[in-house]
Amino acid sequence: MVATNTPVTRGATLPYDEYEAEAGSWGGGATLLAVSRSIFTTGGNLTTEKSAEASGRQAVELTGTNQYVQWTTKNACNSIVVRLAVPDGFTGTLGVFIGAAASPQIELPVTSKYSWEYGSWTIPYSESGSVPFHIYDEAHALLGVEVPAGTVIKLMKTSADTAAYYTIDMVDLEEAPAAAGAPANSVVPSGADATGAADSTTALQNCINSAASGGKIAFIPAGTYRISSALSIPAVTVQGAGMWRTTIHQYSDTSVMRFSLNNASASVSNLLLTGEVTNRNDSATDSAFDYHGGTNSRVTNVWTEHTKCGWWVGNSGSVTSGLVISGCRFRDTYADGVNFCNGTSNSTITNSNFRGNGDDALASWSPSGGGVNNGNSFTWNTIQCTWRADSIAVYGGSNFTITDNLCFDTLDQSGIMVQQGFTSNGFSGTNNILRNTLTRCGGYFSGNYGAMHFWANQGAINGNWNVTSLDTESSTFAGFEYTGSTVNGVTVNTSVMNNSGTYGVQVTSGTGGTTTFNNSNVNGAPSGAITTGSMTVNRVGCNF
Repeated sequence: MVATNTPVTRGATLPYDEYEAEAGSWGGGATLLAVSRSIFTTGGNLTTEKSAEASGRQAVELTGTNQYVQWTTKNACNSIVVRLAVPDGFTGTLGVFIGAAASPQIELPVTSKYSWEYGSWTIPYSESGSVPFHIYDEAHALLGVEVPAGTVIKLMKTSADTAAYYTIDMVDLEEAPAAAGAPANSVVPSGADATGAADSTTALQNCINSAASGGKIAFIPAGTYRISSALSIPAVTVQGAGMWRTTIHQYSDTSVMRFSLNNASASVSNLLLTGEVTNRNDSATDSAFDYHGGTNSRVTNVWTEHTKCGWWVGNSGSVTSGLVISGCRFRDTYADGVNFCNGTSNSTITNSNFRGNGDDALASWSPSGGGVNNGNSFTWNTIQCTWRADSIAVYGGSNFTITDNLCFDTLDQSGIMVQQGFTSNGFSGTNNILRNTLTRCGGYFSGNYGAMHFWANQGAINGNWNVTSLDTESSTFAGFEYTGSTVNGVTVNTSVMNNSGTYGVQVTSGTGGTTTFNNSNVNGAPSGAITTGSMTVNRVGCNF
């Protein structure tokens, strides 16, 4: 069932409060790292890398016993997510304290296992070296108690916490719902081990098959279930007890996906899919979901982590259409969060959170020679800390809707990218990019990338592009950029480029075409409000 809550502002409506480390208070000798966007590939060092990869480009570091960072809760909570970096090779704990307690409520397990790569961007990445990147990961746990609003929650390095440093980026505090019970008309797995000790692949697959053949729901109760091969999902509803309560852990082999929808029209909801991916292998199908999703499939309130992708939709075979992904969290991937590929059409990602993705967080790629992606929508999503590529990207296709998204802190590429590249089909139709905010986006990846970027890399960009109410704030380079051969059909309305790192609007040398800006402004651009290259830039009611 699709989530019924409808966000009324930009970004996802999220059920947790997020607290930046630099917005808390710290003591005992803890250090606030300086703001930086200097990464190793542009002459940075480990200290600046820690800030550059952090949300807000700043973090608090704990290096000695009794150093801490803390916050006062806005609302009641019973769970915590910590985004942090620890030294490569470390596995251990970090103390979580509640109120004035002298002892930690929990020692949160933390590890570097799913982070730390080195060298260039060559895939697969090097596992050791002197030039690291992707140094952050997340750890999450139920606290075991109810924490009232107005209570101090503190992360403190105790004598039991032996990492040389804990670099704290942010925490999420959430009131995780109680485990849901089995719905009517459901079957539960027989013989599955909810403790996570024994392999439950066969028991879960049998439950799913039984539900499909009997027209019932496959309900997976609260617990952790280990699987060692992909679960095949036919036309069936698979439902867990909640993303904090039911965990499917693919543990023994990183070369296979977790849920395989092989052209099935299915529904999956209310669970966590976690893997053991520690590097990127583009020949492996080691994603949370994979293959094509049939017609009108639904993925709702699903959390994925430590996989290559959340879902590479349409990996091969039939075309996916009518897919809706809502209320989900796609975290800490080595490649895309979700990629609509190979003709995936009339599909939507909405009201979801993407964080720590190792390629485009949300993408629609229409490779030439295959079906043309058409009518896909990315709406009301919050995207944070993409560490390679873009927050949102489209490569060929028609009639896109990209609206009401919040994009923060891309490490090396754009907040929103429209690219005629990767041997994609051409663009056509009417494409709407409306009411999006791009904060601290753009970066350097063998060249400078603007926060909002049209790149005619392998041919002209065509179609009609309506960009309205776009706000770029503190972009690393240009706020709005055109590069490549020819870009046509772009009209920008009531948009603002604030505090760009270089130009407010940049057209690189040799890029032609025509664009129009209506009632749009540039504020605070040290390189100048606009450079037009070879493009005809019409301006009506603008301050530049």
